Amino acid sequence: MTKLSDRSETLLKSAGWREGRSIDITSLVRHLESKGYSVFPFVVAFLKEFGGLKIQNPSAKPPAAKNWHFDVVEASRRTSLERIKRLYIPRVQSDLCIIGESEDEYVTLMMDKKGQVFGGFEDHLVFLGKSGHAAINQLASEKYARPVGQ
Repeated sequence: MTKLSDRSETLLKSAGWREGRSIDITSLVRHLESKGYSVFPFVVAFLKEFGGLKIQNPSAKPPAAKNWHFDVVEASRRTSLERIKRLYIPRVQSDLCIIGESEDEYVTLMMDKKGQVFGGFEDHLVFLGKSGHAAINQLASEKYARPVGQ
């Protein structure tokens, strides 16, 4: 498992996260399933640890994200599963489950059944990491994410 960077831990702790955090996500899973999402075991584990957090990165220098959140209810209000199926699933050739948003809700954050995380905006898709922790490190970093084929 990827270790969180010091920068990521600092930002997460400012948002209320602590090591060992595990919240009840029963209502979140029900909500996602009611919207048609398959909620994979990696999504469950990720949301138990990070669900509901809203992270601010006030000193972000592009391409680091200045903010992101893991509020699946909010995220699913702005991005439909139909849009994800049309724009992003064909490129990763795997189902995706919404896990949050970044950049003032402009980028949709999604996880596949392997635990890999992607960010979608308009018709662009980027690979953020092989795990939720790797994706958080990417969001907090000043490195560009790798685009996923158009």
